[in-house]
Amino acid sequence: MSNLDLGNDSVEYIAWRSQEKTWSVDGEKCDLKKFLIDTTSIKIGQGKLQEGVAPIWEWNDVPGGKIQLKDGYKKAFYLSIYLTDKHGSPITGWREWMTNQRASREAVMKLWKDIQATQESHKDEVAMVKVTGNEMMKVGQASICLPTLELDGWVTKPGDNDNVTPISTDVDKPSDTEF
Repeated sequence: MSNLDLGNDSVEYIAWRSQEKTWSVDGEKCDLKKFLIDTTSIKIGQGKLQEGVAPIWEWNDVPGGKIQLKDGYKKAFYLSIYLTDKHGSPITGWREWMTNQRASREAVMKLWKDIQATQESHKDEVAMVKVTGNEMMKVGQASICLPTLELDGWVTKPGDNDNVTPISTDVDKPSDTEF
C-alpha cells in the first residue's frame, strides 16, 4: 500500500516583492513576462498583515464599494491569476494574488483602466497581461517600486494545464506570441 497524501502544507500564491523588484510564486522568486487575469474574480476590501499571525481579509459585497478601513488595515484586492513556465513562472496553473501592498494596488489600478475599456466585448475571456518592467512611484516621502503591467489581449479561460491561444487582441498592437 502506498502512502496516503491528505494534503499539501505548502502555500500557493503569487506576489510582487516591491523592495526586491521581483515576482514570487509559491515563495520562489521568478521573472514573470506574462500572465492571465480572470477579471471576474476581482475582490476589493481590506487586509491586515502581522508577523506570526494569519492574514485577515474582509471583502466588499461589490468591487466598487467604498471601504471604511478598520484600525491596522490597508486597502486590499484579490485576483485569480493563471501562470505558465513558458512565461517565467516556476509553475503552470492558477494562483491567488491577494495583497494589501501599495505597489501592487497601484499597478493593478493602472492596468484596470485598460481592462475596463475593452472588457464588455470579452465577457467569457480572461485578460492577457504583459509585464514590461517596473517603475518607481513617490508616495509621500517614500518611493515604491511598481510592476509595469500592460493589457496584451484576451484569451479563452484555461483549465489548470491547458495551452492557451489568443482569440482576440483589443489593444493597440497585436500580441506577439500565444500564451
